[in-house]
Amino acid sequence: TSFIHAHFHYVMALSATFAILGGIYFWFPKMTGRFANEKRGKIGFGVNFIGVNLTFIPLFVIGVEGMPRRYADWAMFEGLQSFHTAHNISTIGSWMIAAGMLITLASWLAGAIAGEKAPENPWKSKSLEWTHASSPPGPGNFAEVPKLGLEWSPYAYHQSG
Repeated sequence: TSFIHAHFHYVMALSATFAILGGIYFWFPKMTGRFANEKRGKIGFGVNFIGVNLTFIPLFVIGVEGMPRRYADWAMFEGLQSFHTAHNISTIGSWMIAAGMLITLASWLAGAIAGEKAPENPWKSKSLEWTHASSPPGPGNFAEVPKLGLEWSPYAYHQSG
């Protein structure tokens, strides 16, 4: 059950991290007025995804095999070679995470500086931030207080034009 418990936390943390990265890509045109490079973003995500799995799955496996956490020296444990190999694989995975994050950050930086100009509402969203604020928005919440009709109700969202 410790493997399942650790795996659950791993999935929850990674889901939140990748959701945050996805949210940044979604709101990037709102924040900068430009698009981030989609190809670089996909490459960064792929490298990151592979790196995260290479980092954590071997550690879960050796945890089930008896490797305790937070030991500076684990020579006292039997199966030293399998622990050593798993740690080496995890180290390579951590380098891949760093590379994936650098690719992602480079994509954002290049997009913010010289990315393709985004229209006011590139996703055709009907939410207030996309329909009633410029991209990037000026100071304050809205240039003028939004006036919403009954068709904007969340219960009629799918019906609005």
